[in-house]
Amino acid sequence: AAPPPPAAAERPAPPPSTTAPPPAAAAGRVKGEPVTDDPLEAADMALGDLAELMLFDLQWEIRLDENNALEVELGGEDAERLVAEDGKLLRSMEHLLPRLLRAKLGHSLPCSLDCNGFRELHESSLEAFAKRVAEEVRKTQRSRLLDPMTPADRRTVHVTLANDPTVETRSEGSGFTKRVRVSPA
Repeated sequence: AAPPPPAAAERPAPPPSTTAPPPAAAAGRVKGEPVTDDPLEAADMALGDLAELMLFDLQWEIRLDENNALEVELGGEDAERLVAEDGKLLRSMEHLLPRLLRAKLGHSLPCSLDCNGFRELHESSLEAFAKRVAEEVRKTQRSRLLDPMTPADRRTVHVTLANDPTVETRSEGSGFTKRVRVSPA
């Protein structure tokens, strides 16, 4: 049989912590207090945090549009990884960025991320898909329920088919990703 473990007093003390203090404490700011009031600086810091967390080599250009929404163009060695699998990582970054901005600015901002023209290609592909579905619905006179989509993708489908008098669209479901039903008008 194995000997019993040593008593607590006999156990060696754990080594002193070597971790650095959290950034908020290191900067002398109160948790929840904004780091900056400049949205471009906050976005730059947040993107740096994301790239470091993902272990990606990325560069970015950030601008504010006329509605004070951030538009970010990503590039760099790992850019292709962002748009793989239909842009899954790019979409994830776009989802996380406003939340990170809230921590840096004290509020979030709408954000749009693009990489290597992915958005334009994706939107064109989605418009073509919506038109094919509309044609199928016209021919069969049966509605079609599409796979779950992000709000931006659903909007593209709705806008693409809005002026087609032979079909109508509506979103179904709850939560972030909903499905679009294309039905005969």
